[in-house]
Amino acid sequence: MVRMCSQDLKPFSIVEGQGFIEVAKELINIGAKYGSSAEVEDVLPSARTVSRHVEDEYKKVKKHVIDELKQCPDWAVTTDLWAEERTNTHYITVTVHYILGWKLLNRVLASREIMGEFGILSKDVVVVTDNGSNVVAAFKDYTRLSCAGHTINLILKYTFDHLDVENPLHSPVINLFRDVKTLVTHFKRAGLQKALDRSLKQAVETRWNTILAMLQSVRDALRSDPDLLEDIIRLLEPFDEATRHLSTDQTPSLHLVFPTKATLLRGLLLQDGDSVIVKELKGILGQAVELKFKINLYHKIATALSPSLRCFLRKTLNAEEYEEVINTLAAITERVGIVARTSVQQEDPPHLVATGTEVHSFFSSCVQEEEWEDLGNTYESWSRKLVLKYMNEPTKMTGQSLLNFWQEMSGELVPVARKLLAIPATSTPSERSFSVAGRLIEERRTSLSPECVDTLLLLHSNKEGEQIREVVAVEEDPPVPEGHRKVQAQKDQSGGGPPVV
Repeated sequence: MVRMCSQDLKPFSIVEGQGFIEVAKELINIGAKYGSSAEVEDVLPSARTVSRHVEDEYKKVKKHVIDELKQCPDWAVTTDLWAEERTNTHYITVTVHYILGWKLLNRVLASREIMGEFGILSKDVVVVTDNGSNVVAAFKDYTRLSCAGHTINLILKYTFDHLDVENPLHSPVINLFRDVKTLVTHFKRAGLQKALDRSLKQAVETRWNTILAMLQSVRDALRSDPDLLEDIIRLLEPFDEATRHLSTDQTPSLHLVFPTKATLLRGLLLQDGDSVIVKELKGILGQAVELKFKINLYHKIATALSPSLRCFLRKTLNAEEYEEVINTLAAITERVGIVARTSVQQEDPPHLVATGTEVHSFFSSCVQEEEWEDLGNTYESWSRKLVLKYMNEPTKMTGQSLLNFWQEMSGELVPVARKLLAIPATSTPSERSFSVAGRLIEERRTSLSPECVDTLLLLHSNKEGEQIREVVAVEEDPPVPEGHRKVQAQKDQSGGGPPVV
């Protein structure tokens, strides 16, 4: 392994890659079957052969994804734009999100215009993007939600960009940021990082919450704990935690956007022990949250689908806003329409046994004791009765996940939950493909065509899916490289031999 890494200039981590492990397993199987008679040159394909079969594997995985999507009546989409800096090639990445078997899945479909090709181009689809004017214009005819992660980043950027060096309450913060950046730059350029127990991190404008990461690294590595540094770290930590909760792609997150705003605002309330600088920053941040953090109707409806957050929704919204949520949820239920319009029989609500909650403790202030109302029989719409019955009856919670809760439920609201909870709060899954692409299009691979990059990204992003894992077979008469022709001829004459990996 050491010789392989040194001769081929590969990173040591290659031996931990799932792809390498799969190839190693196949080679072991071939060795067990054919023994020492199998020649390495006979088994390993040429680069040209591998390149040819990328397209074959792409078609198989693409068909699997399309078949999977056909099983789902609803999807959501995230997208983002990026540019490969070495070749200045521009890409748009599209990721589809859906719930299948009550598991939240996301697939990077392509890095080009692709929604129609996969059959998800629908006016009913919800698209999550950043607030770039070009992306907003591209999806003006669709339901578009702003990426909550971008929103939080914009709030922090807006706050720190509007600090005034002439203001005596702002200048210490500006000077702290400048001094910490200078310190980190010096340590990196002077090669002093190795003398530290923990490495210092520099703030990067294009990455979320890196100012906090920079300040924390200086505090931890240099064991420095001045009051202002610690105050700002404590002030920024809730924004970082909120970003991480909203950026998950393994569990639903849209229902957490509304509680996130409330939790951040609650954390910015003035406390008796706050310094004058902290009070000033809290005031600016609070104004930025109110101004920039827009809550869409879809965010409120998704919150309603969380049993632990229904009461928070009812107590936070005014009567008109709450009615809008109920009526819209009822309209979606009718549109999804699984059963005919029939009157909903009123039943006595089950006894409440609240032994857990499906939301993280970060949102604990939004999990409130529920109060129930008698619905009566004043509403005529079956869908409205259904929604109000769900919103007003106690629900037994045992600490299971939100998807498990709805998986165990029955009735017309279940497909509505499947539709809405598949929508992510952020476009992070599409952004993650940027990092993958950065590793894919390295300096020695800049000749890769955009089509090849698109193909490889789809294969990479769907590697964990339920996909075909057998080794791709070579065509009956593949062209054999010069050095392999003799071995190939001998194999053909003998009537067999080990397969090509």
